[in-house]
Amino acid sequence: MNIRLPRPARRSGFTLLELLTVLVVIAILAGMLFPVLNRTRVRAQELAAKELCVQVATAWSSLALQQGRMPAAALFEKVGADVEESGDDLVLEMSPAAGCVLNWWELKSPVRKGDVTYFEPKLQVTNKKIEDFSGAALDEIELWPADSVFERSFVQKSVGVFPPWVERELAEVVKPAGVIDQEEMEKKLKDLRKQWGDWIVRVIIDANGDGRLDCSSGVVPADSLGVDEEGNPIEWLPGSAAAWTRSKDGKRFLTSW
Repeated sequence: MNIRLPRPARRSGFTLLELLTVLVVIAILAGMLFPVLNRTRVRAQELAAKELCVQVATAWSSLALQQGRMPAAALFEKVGADVEESGDDLVLEMSPAAGCVLNWWELKSPVRKGDVTYFEPKLQVTNKKIEDFSGAALDEIELWPADSVFERSFVQKSVGVFPPWVERELAEVVKPAGVIDQEEMEKKLKDLRKQWGDWIVRVIIDANGDGRLDCSSGVVPADSLGVDEEGNPIEWLPGSAAAWTRSKDGKRFLTSW
């Protein structure tokens, strides 16, 4: 006579010890993975910022090729763009006004001077055509002309050219007129400009046309230029334009060179 013993009931689910073990393993893996992912994300953001600097520098270089020379300091000052001298060259912030010069300036005769005379952007301000463009009227522009040299986003046209992580913050605030309260928007923008003002993309352009950028004045961050073969600090760069911005932590410079 065969006696069949009852089989032990199958256990379903996990014990508390098994569950805790799995949670501990997941926590350990997450602790190892998150810093790597964070570094990868920061690296990707920095590469995007460097590419933005390359695009800006390339746009200014193409302008010099098209027109035969760069715009003069008087033009930047007239439209309200901040400009500094670096030797015989010019350093400027990529503000909306500077972006307008980059995209809309047309030099009718490269052998004549008087850039301000030949700066004729076509745009509407409060439904009226304007002939004498002023940087102070940038916030009143209702219809922007198409960018011909460096295509800009709405934020870049309204506030300036910033690295991607800054532009995302600005995009949360900058809205077309009528969408949000303009006073509230200006207040938020003022705070963001104060926080991120040093991160705006800056560019040095070859104003005297000698094919080299004079960086000896200290306006261009010296620690981003490196040293020559003899160990001496580099004081000039080849080319007609170069651009840079800061890393997200503000401790380094991301450059087009």
